[in-house]
Amino acid sequence: MVQGITVRPHGGDTKPKGEDYSRSLQKLELESKKAQLRADIVCSTALNRKKMLDAGIDLKEVNRVLPQ
Repeated sequence: MVQGITVRPHGGDTKPKGEDYSRSLQKLELESKKAQLRADIVCSTALNRKKMLDAGIDLKEVNRVLPQ
């Protein structure tokens, strides 16, 4: 295995190559969506913290409700 690529000899593969490619693509898409979700959560939390602070809510209360 070199850099995440498995090399198989001809005839030893039980799955069609298209299935392997499709599965790899699905895994990459899932990891991408997970990373995007984490980024969305961070941005949303930061924006909501700013809104609370701008509204005059005490920093201790903001930290309690939305920890950094």
